[in-house]
Amino acid sequence: MIYNIQCLRALACILVVLVHAITITELYTIYPFNYYKVWGQCGVDIFFTISGFIIVYILLKSKLDPITFIVNRMLRIVPMYWIVTITWLAVIKISHYFNFKFSINYDIKDIIASLCLSSQAVLSKSPILYVGWTLEWEMIFYVAIAIGLLFKKWIYIIVIVPAIICSYCFYIKNYIGLEFIAGMLIALMYNKIKTYLSYEYILS
Repeated sequence: MIYNIQCLRALACILVVLVHAITITELYTIYPFNYYKVWGQCGVDIFFTISGFIIVYILLKSKLDPITFIVNRMLRIVPMYWIVTITWLAVIKISHYFNFKFSINYDIKDIIASLCLSSQAVLSKSPILYVGWTLEWEMIFYVAIAIGLLFKKWIYIIVIVPAIICSYCFYIKNYIGLEFIAGMLIALMYNKIKTYLSYEYILS
């Protein structure tokens, strides 16, 4: 089943590329593919559900302390995100010297919030790199998991994490984060079913 998830990830990637490609064509008033834009937007939904599944699946197999968990997650996301964000800011700054000015301006609050992956939570706006909004959701999920891990018992994790995610969803009035919870529930059900089938196999 885990191998199948890699295929699902590939599908999600294709859908995300599709929606961005269609968005670009619309900038040139080309609309033959806009019917498929809704399909492309499903890519993020799949990614968030997979994230919820994978994290719980990993934690069920290996016991990680909250510090190790959050550091590992940040190392996977933050360095490259910072590099791309700072590069984009440099491009905007350098362009001013060539009299080519973008119609966008960022103040220090925008920069700090973007680098801290908290633009939506703190400023109620998208980060400097628009696509970073998905990473901000991922980071909220990881922080929620890290807080849950402080209690070291799964009964607390499966209550605390959804509570944090739901609270954040209500706070910013965006409920896409509930897909992480759906992924968590699928992982827990999958683990129960797998354990049951293994038990039945041993008894047979």
